[in-house]
Formats: sequence, structure tokens, C-alpha cells
Amino acid sequence: MAAADFNGKWKLEKNDEHFDEFLKAMGIGMLMRTAAGKASPQLEITQDGDNFTILTKSALRSQEVKFKMGEEFTAEDPMVGKKVKMMPSWDGSKQVIKNLDDAEGMDVTREIEGGKLVMTMTKNTAKGPVSTKRTFGKL
Repeated sequence: MAAADFNGKWKLEKNDEHFDEFLKAMGIGMLMRTAAGKASPQLEITQDGDNFTILTKSALRSQEVKFKMGEEFTAEDPMVGKKVKMMPSWDGSKQVIKNLDDAEGMDVTREIEGGKLVMTMTKNTAKGPVSTKRTFGKL
């Protein structure tokens, strides 16, 4: 299966029911969890083959990340505010980004489902993984 085309501007439409539980597992306090639950981030994704630039904008913060699929990169983990090594790869048409620095860090999968961008974030914990899905519509 070919890699998906993630190009474009995307706006958050919904978080699933596990979003707050996921933020708790990430060690995020109640005040920031409440703000994150009300935020409506936008993603601006530029994809040129396997080269990506992802600009995330919200009332809480903005962050730009650049990487090439299959090549390790360092970026700030927005959930914990520290730099981590990440490895992006394709799993069919899904973009999978693994945290290489922390076995209990956050991994991200992006895929296109029914014209929507679905981002699954997974926090690996000693008790098992905690995941949440965020669904974005194209602007």
C-alpha cells in the first residue's frame, strides 16, 4: 500500500473518550488537562515524498517539527517539554513515530480514514499502553 498524502491544513474535530486518561498517564496536571481538552489545535503538514514539516498551532503553543521517514530525529515532546529522539517509519499507509529515548514515552501514528486525519497517541506504561485518538478535518 502506498504512503498516504498528509499535505494540507487540518483542524481538530474531536478527541476520543480516552484523552483525559491519556494526559493523566503522561503526567499532565488537571489545569493543563482541562486546557488541552478545550484547545482546538490546527496542523499544517507539508509532505514532499518522505520529507515532512508539521506545524502544530493552538492557543497553548506552537511547534514545528521537520523529519524524513526512516531517519532518526530529535524533537521536543510537547507533553513533557523535553527533547527526545524519534524514529518515523511507514506501516502500510500509516505514519508511525516511535520514541527512542523512553520505553514509557509517547508514540504517534497518523493515518487518513474517510478523508479525516486520525492521530493515535500511545503512552507505554508499566501497567500497559494508554492510547487516545484525535480526529482532524481538512480545512
